[in-house]
Amino acid sequence: MKIIWTFFLAGAMLWATPIPSVGTQVELTSPGDPTNIIVGNIYISPYAMLINGQTYPAMCIDFTDESYLNTPWQAYITPIADGNFTNTYHSADAHVATEYKEEAYLYSRMISLSLSDPDYNTDRIDIQEADWEITDSSYTPTDPTGAQTWLTLAQNNYASVNLAGYDIVSDVNNGNGRNQEFIVATPEPESLTLLGAGLLLIGLGASRKKFAKAKAV
Repeated sequence: MKIIWTFFLAGAMLWATPIPSVGTQVELTSPGDPTNIIVGNIYISPYAMLINGQTYPAMCIDFTDESYLNTPWQAYITPIADGNFTNTYHSADAHVATEYKEEAYLYSRMISLSLSDPDYNTDRIDIQEADWEITDSSYTPTDPTGAQTWLTLAQNNYASVNLAGYDIVSDVNNGNGRNQEFIVATPEPESLTLLGAGLLLIGLGASRKKFAKAKAV
């Protein structure tokens, strides 16, 4: 069964409420907003993520782990603006703050793409693959030139993003079998009009739908 979520302005206003930061239950409820794009058996972000009863567009920033539809887990919610990345997967990286700021830039561009743009599918895929390259330098994109274009834009423009409301969602289980890491955002006031105009998330009714590739390629 196909389910369609329409976010009205009243619902979007609720998103301004900060998300609790520790042990928050999250759940992926849709593999594609507003349409499903699949590359090599992998669903391309943004997805729909349920957090404390509210649905957010979520971008995967972790290629090596896996997540499934309709399977709740406990997560740390880390505000990027706070600069404390202890509970994230890349806390030990020398440039962790810059990496997550670049992810915020790519997320902001992904959710602003227009379906009417003839390059919509290509840009969405290239942005996704660029954000995977940021956290995994060994990742090889299907379109290296396109991904590099977005990666360069992120490196040159991440400082232009107002980071208020941008959060990293990390599984509290940081060992084997952990879920992927994601980025979500509480819309700023100027974004609420767009959301209220009809942001759609189209979901698949099947449970445990795989988001990431299997270990063996």
